[in-house]
Order: sequence, then C-alpha cells, then structure tokens
Amino acid sequence: MWGDIELRADYARQQYREYLAAAEHDRLALSLKRPLALSRVIARPVGHVLFQLGSWLLRYGRNEPTTLLPTYRPSARSVKLN
Repeated sequence: MWGDIELRADYARQQYREYLAAAEHDRLALSLKRPLALSRVIARPVGHVLFQLGSWLLRYGRNEPTTLLPTYRPSARSVKLN
C-alpha cells in the first residue's frame, strides 16, 4: 500500500489543487464585481449633477418673468386678404 510519505504528498497535492481552484474562483468573482462598483462610483456624481441641474431649471422657470410676444396686427381687413 501507500506509505506515510506518499499519503502526505497526495494530501498536499489535493490541498494545493483546492487552493488553486479557490483562488481562480475569487479572481473571477472579483473581475465580475469591478464594473458594478465602477458604475456606482460614476453614477453618484452624474446623478448629483443632474439633480442640481433640474433644481436650477425649476428655480430659473419661477424667476423668469413672462412677457407677451408682439404679434403682427394688420391695420385693415384688406391686408389680411392679400
């Protein structure tokens, strides 16, 4: 049968394979997680700027005085017909 040294070597190889598999799994999980974190980092300032722009436009709309645009009014009915 197997001696003590062979059993230890086989056990060490198996542990090393499991370690490599876990490291590869962690690497893949991290590579998939990065774009989501990056999008959250970018989305927060963009959302803040859009919110400020919207509030500024609302304030601008309230403070802007309304004026009537001048319309052309012909002096006689004959001008309308021509």
